[in-house]
Amino acid sequence: MNWGGFFDGLDRRIGWRESRARAMADATRPQPPNVGWGAALGSMALAALALECVSGLVLA
Repeated sequence: MNWGGFFDGLDRRIGWRESRARAMADATRPQPPNVGWGAALGSMALAALALECVSGLVLA
């Protein structure tokens, strides 16, 4: 995700003065790899399923 463009949009809508400096700082900072929504939702579903199984074993 391009955070620089995101903060530029906030600057146009809200009128923040420091968003340009924040956008420049974010542009120079190394960005984390974009995993994507599929992997995030899949891992959350697996975690919920594992929690369900463990809680079922504990309650049984």
